[in-house]
Amino acid sequence: MSSRRPHSAKRSVAAYRPETSSGRRCSARSSPGGLPAKTRTPPKHPLASLPLRLLPTERVLLRPANAPRDWTWTLHPATVENHSDRPELHVSAEMRRRSADFDPVDVTVAVAAEAMGAAVRHWHEESNGTIAAQEFWCMSPVPADDFAAVFERPPLTPWPGKEQRDRLHSATSDRVLRVLLTAAVRSSAYGNGMFGAYGRLAVWRTLGGLVGAAPDASVEDTAMLVEQAHWFIADPSSDWFRQVAWDLAVAVLRPGGQDIAVLAATDTD
Repeated sequence: MSSRRPHSAKRSVAAYRPETSSGRRCSARSSPGGLPAKTRTPPKHPLASLPLRLLPTERVLLRPANAPRDWTWTLHPATVENHSDRPELHVSAEMRRRSADFDPVDVTVAVAAEAMGAAVRHWHEESNGTIAAQEFWCMSPVPADDFAAVFERPPLTPWPGKEQRDRLHSATSDRVLRVLLTAAVRSSAYGNGMFGAYGRLAVWRTLGGLVGAAPDASVEDTAMLVEQAHWFIADPSSDWFRQVAWDLAVAVLRPGGQDIAVLAATDTD
């Protein structure tokens, strides 16, 4: 019996060249439409926008040379004492006098709110979490030194009505990044965290939303705005927060001083 393969056997992929509707064979270097294959854009990987190196704000994630064996960049959940490493900001009568004319207007739009909540979206989508992301605009720039007084004025969801605002602390951008990245990579009460680079991507989307970066801004451009902004961490202890193990509240005075953004989130089992 002959060992030769029947003539109808399937030809190799390398030898196959499709025909166009006119019967002509397509060149191996062109598409059926006649365009060079190199003009066809392959699908972009979700992580393609992330830099391959740590940005200045992210260097806090590097292990210090003299760190103890149990050192980690993640932060313990719960109160502001664990989230902030700076003293509480106290509002004086003079600060309230200087901020009396500021009347922050809520200008939140859905697209911006979704971006701001990216780092904690698994708290809401996979668990019992609630997210409050808000933007406010002021007619004149807010001095960073008076932010604590102005923070008492806008209608913030976690502090409804006349409820007194919780303690507020100034913060560095890298501290806020640690708060957000800790929330992103940790599991929610009934779900999984966002692992590795996907958590990093979600955090940069949140930071971009908070500083008002354009939706198509690069991570590097967003990082520049992050460094120019003034950051704050609030104590998540109002009745809005579940106060179990999944709470955070951060605020930012954007570059220019006229825009304020606040992100608060909570989850429970």
